[in-house]
Amino acid sequence: GAFAVSGVEVQLGQRGCWLTSPVTDASGVAKSLPLAAGRWDAKFELTGYWPARASVDFKSGTPPLRFEVRRLGD
Repeated sequence: GAFAVSGVEVQLGQRGCWLTSPVTDASGVAKSLPLAAGRWDAKFELTGYWPARASVDFKSGTPPLRFEVRRLGD
């Protein structure tokens, strides 16, 4: 089943340099400082879960990036 993962760093960066690491809240949402427009990379890595990565072209009004992750063995 689906559930939110809280207390996890979601790293955000550009061109391989990780610039900010907001932490997920109880509902699984990580809120960052305002980001400049451009291509941003995001990654989720947590022991016991498959790692997840995504890239998004961010601009004003871009919807939130959603990660769906799986536990190892699922």
